[in-house]
Amino acid sequence: MRKIEILTLVLIFILTAGAASAAVSIRVTGGMTYFLGNDYNKGIQGIYDYCNDNFNDVVGKYKPLHMGMGLGAEFVVSLDPHFGLGLGAGFFRASRQNEIGLEWLNISVKQAYKPSLRVIPLTLNLHYYVPLRRALRLDVFAGAGYYMTHFDHDSTLETDFFSYEQSQEFRSKAKPFGFQGGMGLELRLSSHFAFVVQAEGRYARITSLKGDLAEDESWFLGKRHNEERDAYLWYLERNDSGHIYSLVSFAKNQPASAEVTNVRKGELNLSGVTGTAGLKIMF
Repeated sequence: MRKIEILTLVLIFILTAGAASAAVSIRVTGGMTYFLGNDYNKGIQGIYDYCNDNFNDVVGKYKPLHMGMGLGAEFVVSLDPHFGLGLGAGFFRASRQNEIGLEWLNISVKQAYKPSLRVIPLTLNLHYYVPLRRALRLDVFAGAGYYMTHFDHDSTLETDFFSYEQSQEFRSKAKPFGFQGGMGLELRLSSHFAFVVQAEGRYARITSLKGDLAEDESWFLGKRHNEERDAYLWYLERNDSGHIYSLVSFAKNQPASAEVTNVRKGELNLSGVTGTAGLKIMF
């Protein structure tokens, strides 16, 4: 079904481009992107909050996964002086390295979390142009997008208690549809080149993040390795003496415990904003 929907977007663009006798252009841009993240960020922040409230000598502060760098290109066909249709593709990536250390019963504990997000959006946008000055015009655009997403989670736990160590790797893929829109300015530099700057908002959510999970444990008695396919990111809340902590877990089956409530499959929210600048080449 996804392939049919993508082919439909591409076919609409090809048919429109073939019917148009106007100019074509390519814009290449790069810049910063911000996305919400939601459940993953809330869950890892909850682990930090729990450690700060219940242990001594806690070192480290969680830096949420929100910001990343991105590149994009769009092929635009001008339908008339005010309208254009664009087919675009891009890539943005975000990653974080977080560590937390604490003391528990004279035992040193060190935890590390490294999330990584990679997204390849394929977009179809309708552009509306508003002339402002002789060489300057406003570009307002909106359309649909297909967001090919890879999300990875790596975590480790190390202690000096019988040299106990634990590691976890979660690898997932998702392909949600979404919407985007924004506006930009085009400053014509010559008959074939223009400088462009634009701001874009998008809406895209992954409501169920499924992937492969690998876990390793080792201490002085030996080692253990476990793998699970079709594992999920789970969001849950823990009630600790009346204090509610948001947490996340990775497992195939839903976590079940008397201490946790509001258990559901975790969401990864790609919605956010992007600011870019670049060059437009006109043919």
